[in-house]
Amino acid sequence: MQEPIRLTRRELLRCILATPLSAVLTGLPAPRAHAQIDEFSPPDWEWLVLWEGRALIDNTGRDIKGNNANAFATIRHAVNYSQLLWTGYKMGRANVEFQVYARSVDFSDAPIGPGWFQITGGTIYTPPQRWFRLLILDGHWDEYRIELHSPSPQLVHSRLLARRDYLPK
Repeated sequence: MQEPIRLTRRELLRCILATPLSAVLTGLPAPRAHAQIDEFSPPDWEWLVLWEGRALIDNTGRDIKGNNANAFATIRHAVNYSQLLWTGYKMGRANVEFQVYARSVDFSDAPIGPGWFQITGGTIYTPPQRWFRLLILDGHWDEYRIELHSPSPQLVHSRLLARRDYLPK
């Protein structure tokens, strides 16, 4: 004979709130792992790699892909992402100035409004071959452009990640 499982009220409430709705409706027991979900640290599979590569950056205002045309976006179709994470390292000793721009587009991918809206900007002061990280919290725009300036030409290696919202699928 099996011993009954004893749960405190708090554990029972966690199991009820964390159990998938389909398991409650069908009466199937849900695994206890659902009660251990930490809602403040998202799982690793939520961060999607949007782009990874390198570009030669100089004083002409190129984005992280190396494109110097201001009309083109670095990332398109990004409205479903709530946060962007830009990590990378630079090969030269000179500081790199960055600006992050965003804009909305209509259904035909034409920009709405006169141009780019600046979200943030700053300077990367890291020594050569040291990692830097920039978290862009102002999400839900259609297109982003991350523009870089360097007084002396240098390679910048970048990885751009995006985080999806917790939305039912």
